[in-house]
Amino acid sequence: MRLQAKSYKLKAKAPLESVVAHNGNKSQARERGALSSLTGLTPLESVVAHNGNKSQARERGALSSLTGFTLIEVLLAMGIFGLLFGLGVPSVYRMYRGFVFSSEVQKFADALRTAEARSFTNQFGKSHGIFIQSDSFFVFQGGSFVSRDVQYDETYARADGISVSGPQEIVFSQFSGAPSLSGVWIFSNEAVSSTLSLNSQGALSW
Repeated sequence: MRLQAKSYKLKAKAPLESVVAHNGNKSQARERGALSSLTGLTPLESVVAHNGNKSQARERGALSSLTGFTLIEVLLAMGIFGLLFGLGVPSVYRMYRGFVFSSEVQKFADALRTAEARSFTNQFGKSHGIFIQSDSFFVFQGGSFVSRDVQYDETYARADGISVSGPQEIVFSQFSGAPSLSGVWIFSNEAVSSTLSLNSQGALSW
């Protein structure tokens, strides 16, 4: 009888523990349910959302640091470019003006040589010469610019900002190519000047 009573007590204890455990599980379930009802998400969704928020925060932090670094690079590059531009433009402009000036002197020398060569070879049986105007050089055919044959005029446009002083008209003799006079021409702009000379034999120097 004692063994049976003891066995009965052990068996009677198990249902009580089950009830307590069951009540504990129900309490936890109610707590999770209350939390889910407050957030509007299931427990699994709440965990996923929490992890997603942490991932987004990390991405925003990385993007912020990347954006700041890129902005610094852009500003630095712009500063360097501005410095180089400020230093380079005046130098390039001076080089360009020097090139235009040299080309203008060379152009006039070429015109003189053209007139001299045509006279020396007696082209069309005429003398040839050069005439200077404010906007151009003329290589003409004839004994003078006034009496020339205009259909044979050859025009060389002059560059702006470069002045020329010296004889306005030179005529070269047939066969000999000797100039009607020797002369000196001075080319100048705001920065530089150059002198071109023609001697009595028709030799050029500058």
